[in-house]
Amino acid sequence: MTHPLSGSHDRPTRVLVIAAKALWRREIAWRLGRYEFEVDQASPQRLLAKGPPAGAMPDVVLFYAKDALRTKHVALIMRLADRWPGVPIIAASGADDYDTVQALTTAGAVDVIPYDTSHAALVIKIRDRVRHRRAATSGMRTWNGVQCDPVKRTLSVDGKTLELQSRVYQLFSFLLDRADTVVSPADILRYAWGMTGDRADPETLVRVDISYLRDALGQLDRAHLLVTKKGRGYILYSTDPGTSATGVDSGPLGARRANFTRATRRPSSREPSAEARVRGLTGPG
Repeated sequence: MTHPLSGSHDRPTRVLVIAAKALWRREIAWRLGRYEFEVDQASPQRLLAKGPPAGAMPDVVLFYAKDALRTKHVALIMRLADRWPGVPIIAASGADDYDTVQALTTAGAVDVIPYDTSHAALVIKIRDRVRHRRAATSGMRTWNGVQCDPVKRTLSVDGKTLELQSRVYQLFSFLLDRADTVVSPADILRYAWGMTGDRADPETLVRVDISYLRDALGQLDRAHLLVTKKGRGYILYSTDPGTSATGVDSGPLGARRANFTRATRRPSSREPSAEARVRGLTGPG
């Protein structure tokens, strides 16, 4: 099973946070940890002196340079890019002038963002970079004849292409990773979107994007493959399950009721005929 935020299987996304101040590193690590990232910390001084850590390769490097750009910052990014080719480096800089951005990107940073970028925007940026890296390593996927492009967030079949919103594509990808398995709304909130904490009614939060996804699949004649299991969650079938066009599975009881309704009831030989019933209601004479 692929972790929703990771570039590999069965583990969370690993982020290396580099910042001069230990307090700031701990703050970032705590914030990212709430979204189930696995965070390592290091100071620029330590990395310049001892080089990149010899442990597991991170999925994303987050480099903070609050002060004006220095030569050592550029040298460190170049060293990290050489040590881990293909690993995206996001540089958060206190300077946003053209020369700074140009120097950081030339050194190997794939993104240069403001130093005071909100944590919510930072999480989105990390997820986006992990998604791009996953797409580059795993390529496009095919589901029931539909070409799924995780980079462009598109679904294509028979010359028709639909672009999904970021969160809707995350939902689709999460369900696709667990095809033919019922997924609860709580799991969607936590693992597809990284939302933590107790939710009074997770079904309500998920229902809107399920509706968007079902509408998109309907344009590709595949809405029937996304089925709501009442009281349990949702399931995306890899093949046609033969469910109703509404996308709602009423279960075995509903099927028995439908069969009973369609069945022709045979009159009993003991039941009085229509003429006898009329005579009984009107009385003799």
